[in-house]
Amino acid sequence: MPALKVEEQEKERVGKKVVNETYPIEAAITLRYPADRAQVDDIEKALEACRLSYCALYPNKGPFPTTGWLKGSVSDLADLIHLVDVPESAFDKCPTTCAKALMAPSPSSNTPEIF
Repeated sequence: MPALKVEEQEKERVGKKVVNETYPIEAAITLRYPADRAQVDDIEKALEACRLSYCALYPNKGPFPTTGWLKGSVSDLADLIHLVDVPESAFDKCPTTCAKALMAPSPSSNTPEIF
């Protein structure tokens, strides 16, 4: 089954650095589409009308979902891609960054700090 080879390649790539990029590959998405859609003339149109199966792989956390596959439309897949596109390290820094921003005095204001 072709998806098995793709999953192996996905596991090999996650965690590696891309040439000239700052962050390593922090996640990968495996996509399976129905076999009857593999040999069509207009793949875009064919995929618009079907349910796709997909999952995300994170290097230190494993796959999401932990078992099975998510199922949804092309739009649902696009939503997952947007979520996965934000580096996990950016989420990890959010609480500290937000707290520092809230605690810092505003240079253009004489308003006293409330925290």
